[in-house]
Amino acid sequence: MKIQNNKLRKGMTLIEIIVVISILGLLMALMVSSISGLVRPSSKDTADKFKAGLYYAYQTAVISNQTVLFDIDMEKNKYTASKLIRSDEGLKEKKVLEVSLPSNNRVVNVTDLRGVKYETGHLVIPFTHDGVSGDYNIHIGEDANTITKSVLLYRYNGKIVVKNGDVNRSSGAGQDNTFRIKDPDEDK
Repeated sequence: MKIQNNKLRKGMTLIEIIVVISILGLLMALMVSSISGLVRPSSKDTADKFKAGLYYAYQTAVISNQTVLFDIDMEKNKYTASKLIRSDEGLKEKKVLEVSLPSNNRVVNVTDLRGVKYETGHLVIPFTHDGVSGDYNIHIGEDANTITKSVLLYRYNGKIVVKNGDVNRSSGAGQDNTFRIKDPDEDK
């Protein structure tokens, strides 16, 4: 008759400890990167959110068959969208969207197709009932001197594009209509 000696193992081996610590480290790294994105959104996140707000205003105007005003407040670093409602008392605005931009990103400036630059105050972009708006280049950055993303709003069909850097469109006929702003003192 053979007697079996069952040893109960107490604790963990060194390899098991290393594997557990590696997995925990990987999970912590993923969690920290996810949380940091929530705390300080990047300019890409802000530009994408801005694009979504513009597209929402466009869709609301087309679906409701009403004019929607998209108001960019550069002083308060926020934007709103309001429907224009006609009644017996006249025109009234009904707010349908209000978004504050994160503190680390702001609208640096907005230029229209003619090259007119808006850097302060309010800029109101109307979306008509058939979806027509204006041609604008909305520049987003971390401060007044740095533009990291450009949101290009096209007049027709709700086309909105996000580009890297300081990108503008001009009204040159038959051209690509996209160019980078050059320093006026730079040699040609």
